[in-house]
Amino acid sequence: MNSKLSSLTNRKREVLELRTNGESNREMAQQLVVGPRTYQKHLQWIYNKLGVKRRTAAMVHFMGNR
Repeated sequence: MNSKLSSLTNRKREVLELRTNGESNREMAQQLVVGPRTYQKHLQWIYNKLGVKRRTAAMVHFMGNR
């Protein structure tokens, strides 16, 4: 795992992994037992940590470095 991914908490990695399943934000928020806005904030934090601007870039980064 590269250093950017290893800097993510387990929870943030869980959020990113769920994102790869292709479910809606609402469905993923329900799985994480958080509100949709909290889920969105998790994603924004992940994007900043990984140095990406889009969900797709974060997923590619995650899938290529697992």
